[in-house]
Amino acid sequence: MIPEFGERLPGIEYVDRPGAYAFIRNADGLIAVVRLTMERHYLPGGGMEAGETPVQSMIREIAEELAHGAHVGALFAQATQYVASSRGGHFAVRAHYFEVTLGEPLDGPAEHELLWLPAPTAAAALVREADRWALDRFLARL
Repeated sequence: MIPEFGERLPGIEYVDRPGAYAFIRNADGLIAVVRLTMERHYLPGGGMEAGETPVQSMIREIAEELAHGAHVGALFAQATQYVASSRGGHFAVRAHYFEVTLGEPLDGPAEHELLWLPAPTAAAALVREADRWALDRFLARL
């Protein structure tokens, strides 16, 4: 059974939004997060495009967001997070979580700022409850 997080409001239609998200650790054991604003931190990754597999999406998202290649490990968790967008709309984010190793840097700029944080700091910074849950599962595997 895939766990669900967030409040699913009655009478609201949620748009399915499958996505792939990365847990990346550096040599010091720090966790990669991306900062969109001072208050909004997420795991690297994002929504899958039509026809993409979760792994293909993960490779594309790492290239876009971090300007790096990616070596995608096994899928280790899945969760659904119900969210309301600040721009309107409600989404069921169907997250696929992977352990990822960064590959070579790519030409061009990264879309987002990469931060390396200790696990407790990363957990406190992540916006989505499902991502914090998945971080606990990721750390338990180590």
